[in-house]
Amino acid sequence: MGGSALVIGIAGAISFWIFMVFYALLILGTNVNLWTIPISEESIPQRRAFNGSVAFLIGLIPLYALVGEVIADIL
Repeated sequence: MGGSALVIGIAGAISFWIFMVFYALLILGTNVNLWTIPISEESIPQRRAFNGSVAFLIGLIPLYALVGEVIADIL
């Protein structure tokens, strides 16, 4: 992330649009599933890996917006 941040800073000095492209790539490429960390950390030890994996997979599929309540009821 340090290298990406450096490139974003240099790109910002060159052009606003180049800055926005690099910024979007950094956000989409590295920070999309950060919300899974607290889910896996706060789960009970017996279910930690399962809950973290399910949270990560839900983050990959945007259908959770439509079926989120069903998934929550199942879990």
